[in-house]
Amino acid sequence: MAGKTAGGFHAKDAKGAKVDEAPDDLRLALSWPEQSLAQGGETGQFCRPMNTNSQPSNTENQLSKIILDAAFKVHTKSGPGLLETVYEVVLAHELRKQGLRVERQVPIRICYDELVFDEGFRADLLVEDKVIVELKSVEQLARVHSKQVLTQLRLSQRRLGLLINFGEVHLKNGIERIVNGLPEERPMGLGLKLLAFFASLASFA
Repeated sequence: MAGKTAGGFHAKDAKGAKVDEAPDDLRLALSWPEQSLAQGGETGQFCRPMNTNSQPSNTENQLSKIILDAAFKVHTKSGPGLLETVYEVVLAHELRKQGLRVERQVPIRICYDELVFDEGFRADLLVEDKVIVELKSVEQLARVHSKQVLTQLRLSQRRLGLLINFGEVHLKNGIERIVNGLPEERPMGLGLKLLAFFASLASFA
């Protein structure tokens, strides 16, 4: 979880650095089969700018809605009181069922003095390489929890994080949205909607 280290900090050369593998998935006697991680490049390479050449199908705000809908579904089925790792596994499963790329326990490195320190943080979930999801199962969130998520966003150069506390009886009371330079989407006015409509008609002419 945020702020925890696995085996302490390890300084390595940036070019030769390689992150430790994430721990094995927790297997539970639930109807939530865990799936393997999506194949791709190494995770944890956060001391570089994000790849802006990719063409994601969803914005951060769109992903946020999908993630929260899935979180409500998980909370309704399982209720509060389980381990954080359980919610991590089942939420990742729900999101993958919807075709999203989800990575678990992603190391976030710290770059300092041209050195790379592995596992400054571990993001519980990274969805579509865009949204960091930090999960808790506590009685009440503390201020430090949102600060940790904001630090993760800054270190990884990402713009949206979701802090979700499954320990709440009513999940809506345990959700915080943390942004790092993400502009808020404003509702489209009637005039803009009409312009967009006529523009779409013109494209078929």
